[in-house]
Amino acid sequence: MSKRGDIVSAMSTRFKAIHSGSGSYQTNLGDHVGVWRTVALGDAELPYLNLRDPSESTVDDTQGGAVGRMTQRQLTVEIEIVCSDMTILRKCQEDVELAIHSDETFGGLALRTQPISSEVLAVQDRDAIGGMLITVRVDYRSGRWSAS
Repeated sequence: MSKRGDIVSAMSTRFKAIHSGSGSYQTNLGDHVGVWRTVALGDAELPYLNLRDPSESTVDDTQGGAVGRMTQRQLTVEIEIVCSDMTILRKCQEDVELAIHSDETFGGLALRTQPISSEVLAVQDRDAIGGMLITVRVDYRSGRWSAS
């Protein structure tokens, strides 16, 4: 697997550990975590976290005498949360941020993880469904022509 894939996998694993019984988290968001899910959700799957890595940019990395051998990559990751109400949605947001904060390098795969934005996507009053999109940037290095 590519380093990019390893990072997404590590993020998914971290988010699957979000359980209120652990003492650190407020929700059981970790019960329903997917990567690039595109099919409709059922009520029993809420709250749900869907992880996507839609884009990546590169920056020449010339530090440490590694001119031409390393590339710094900036991976955009979208974390979509769907919940049954806004109170739970806010708690899920806090849990996701706490999970990232616990080790923003994801076991040394990344240099850092930077928050970019968060936005409420939709609220359906009659069904009490709320959604949020949290966007982060994961900075990491790989070999210049290595699979990212």
